[in-house]
Amino acid sequence: MIAWLEGKVIMVRNIKKNIAPGIEKPEGWGVPAGGVRAYETPFRAAHREFEEETNIFGGYSISDEPIAAFQKQNGHIGLVFMVNLDPYTELPKQVRDPIEHIKEAVWADPLNDFEHGMFREMRIYKTHLELINMSASVAS
Repeated sequence: MIAWLEGKVIMVRNIKKNIAPGIEKPEGWGVPAGGVRAYETPFRAAHREFEEETNIFGGYSISDEPIAAFQKQNGHIGLVFMVNLDPYTELPKQVRDPIEHIKEAVWADPLNDFEHGMFREMRIYKTHLELINMSASVAS
């Protein structure tokens, strides 16, 4: 999910190492994301994953339809939903979700922050960076 507000996007720091048997994901920054469970629609999964990874449980809406689709490395199709946040929505100061392996969530300005500070020191997942760039025109 891509969540924009006033030129900034929500990024989550993922510390998960093994996301499935034989699939290792290095620590890094990305947008809130996840999989669809057998009983869920993609739209419902987008809500669940956004709440799990940001600890935001209100003050937002998710686009009814995906704004983009792409093929993942594992052959599955990834859907990108746009998250619309109310201007007064605050990001929780700390996100620690041991099940999702999310260490923190922050607002980031892609035009300035990705070259400095915490984003320079730790990788941003390439696919997520491409999705952020693609969604910037939709968000404005």
